[in-house]
Amino acid sequence: MKLYEKVASTWLHRIVVAAFSPEFYRQIGVQRFRHPETNNHVLFYSLPQEEQKRIHDQWQAKRSPHTTQITRSERDHLKREMTREKRERNEAEAKAGQSDRREMAKALKELKDKNLPKRLYDKEKRRLVQEMESRALVRERERKKQKADAA
Repeated sequence: MKLYEKVASTWLHRIVVAAFSPEFYRQIGVQRFRHPETNNHVLFYSLPQEEQKRIHDQWQAKRSPHTTQITRSERDHLKREMTREKRERNEAEAKAGQSDRREMAKALKELKDKNLPKRLYDKEKRRLVQEMESRALVRERERKKQKADAA
C-alpha cells in the first residue's frame, strides 16, 4: 500500500469510527491544538482522548447553550401529534376537493348534454378548474387564519 493510501485510509478510519459528530469534524477541520504533553501544535486527531473530549465538550457548550433535551417518548408523542394534524388537514382538504370535483363533473356533464361546441366546452372546463383552485386557496387561507386566531 502506498503512503497516500495509508494516510487516506487512516483518516477515513478515524472519521468512520469517530466518537464525535461529522458536524464537529467539519468545523474543527485542520485546526491545530496544543498537545498537553509535548506542548506542540498538532491536529485534533493527534491529541489524547481526554483532550479530544475536553475540546468537544467546549465546542458543544458553545454550539447549543440554550437547547433543551426531551425524552424519546416526548419526542415520539410530538411527532405523532404533528402527523395527526397534517393528516387531518389533508383529509379535510381531500373531502372538500372531492366535492368540488363532483360538482365540476356534474356541470361538465350538463354542458355535454347541451351539445356545446368543443371550444366553448373547453373554455368552461378551464373556468371550472380555476374556480376549484381558487376555492382550495380560500380554504387554505381560512385554515391559516383559524390557526393564527387559535395561537
